[in-house]
Order: sequence, then C-alpha cells, then structure tokens
Amino acid sequence: MTFTQAEADKIYNELRDLAVALDGDPIAFGPKRLNSKVSEVRRMLERCERLYLDVSQRLHAIRRAKRMAETDLELAKMNLFTNDPETRAGRSVGDREAVAMGKLSKEVHLLHDLEIADMDLAAVLTVIKAKRTDLKDTEGRLRDQIRLCSEEIGLGSRWGSQLPGTPDVPVLPQGDTSANTQVLDSMLGDVDGEIHVNPNYRGWEDSVAQEPNGDSLSIGDVLLEQNAPPVELPPTAASSDVEAFLGDVPVDKPTKADKALTDGLDDILAAFEET
Repeated sequence: MTFTQAEADKIYNELRDLAVALDGDPIAFGPKRLNSKVSEVRRMLERCERLYLDVSQRLHAIRRAKRMAETDLELAKMNLFTNDPETRAGRSVGDREAVAMGKLSKEVHLLHDLEIADMDLAAVLTVIKAKRTDLKDTEGRLRDQIRLCSEEIGLGSRWGSQLPGTPDVPVLPQGDTSANTQVLDSMLGDVDGEIHVNPNYRGWEDSVAQEPNGDSLSIGDVLLEQNAPPVELPPTAASSDVEAFLGDVPVDKPTKADKALTDGLDDILAAFEET
C-alpha cells in the first residue's frame, strides 16, 4: 500500500520517451513510413492506457486504505478519551487529544504515509492524462496528413518521390553562383579528377591523327609528314579502246588547240601503257 518516489520517477521517464516526430513532407517517404508512425502512436496510447489503469487501481486502493485508517484512528482516539486514565487526566480537551495522539503515533504515521501516496499517485495520474491527450493530438495530426496526402495525389503528386540516399539540394535564388558552386562541390567531392581516355587506344588512327598540340591532321598531311611515295592509279582502259572512243567523236576542222589536246592525250595514254 505504498508508492515510492523511485516508482514515480520511473513512470515520468517512460512518459517522456513516448513521443513521435511528424515528417514535414510525409508523401515523399511513401505510405509505409506514415503507416508505421500511426502504429507507433497507437502502441504508445495503449501503453498510456495500461499505466493509467495501473495507477488508477493503486490510487483507488490507497484511498480506500486511507479512509479505513482515518476511521480506525478516530475510534482509537475516542477509546482513549473514554477508558484511558492518563488521557482523561488532562485539564482540557487539547491536552487529552495531545496525549491520545502520542499514544497512537503508529496509526498517525500510517495515515500520513497513505496521504502522501495518495497525492503522488494523483500527480502521476495527471501527467498520464496529459501525455494521453498529447498522443491523441498526434494521432489526429497523422490523420490530417493522410488526408492531405490524398489531396496531393489527386493534384498529380505521387508516393515515395524522395529517393533513398538522395542528397538534399536547397533551392537557391537566381544569381547566387557561389552557393551553387558549393553545392556542386559537395556533390562531386568524391571525383578525384578528369577522366582520361586510354592512350593505348588506336581505333581512330586510320582516319584522323592528332598533332602534339591537339590540332587535327588530314590523311594527306600524315602521308607527307611520313614521306610516303605518291599514289599512282592503275590504268583503267587500253589505248586501243581510248582511240576507238575518241575516233567516234566527230571533228569538223581540227585546229591547233585540238592538235595540242590530241598530243596531250597521246602522251597520257603512253604514260599509262608504260606503267
């Protein structure tokens, strides 16, 4: 029939830990996170209910014992007033009551302890009620968040838009380039340097070459740089075929220019025959 201060402190510490933090943007984490918070609040409310019933039961028992102790003390005091010679020898009622209380000190201490336990349990019960009210308020706010998430989904949002492990990039005002640079540096902090192409790769040397300073070279420049011999084209037709073809072209009056052209063609054909 006692309730110590250590028991009261234990209940206070447990009630202090019964708290659930609400998310500022619950739709970004998906419905599972919101559902877990609802179940957690429900579990805390059940714990508050168990504590409330336990404390209420003990408070009821202590108050009942206190009323019985008050009755026993009153009966014992009246008995001393009537039958105890030492108590009846007092000159006044106050003297007789003081003598009776001295003889009933054990009952007085018991009644005092019960009164202290009654006040302690009443204080703890008040705190439990306050915590239960706070958790009820949290539960109502979670219902409001669920309703607001439904409205956002109707406007085009979706559950779980926050990817796990994604860094939070703050929205910066236009013109704040220094802050933007800091954000990019923090995101690219793991990159040691530029990514260079393997120098052993020769896949493009047949088509394009590079000078040491980075300028592009054509195939002709590469051949001249390497002192390559000139390219000679193989003959495509015999001289007889060419003469037969040229002979079919009608010429009215050959001129000096035509003769020079014919001599040039003959020289070219002779060069082809020699090769």
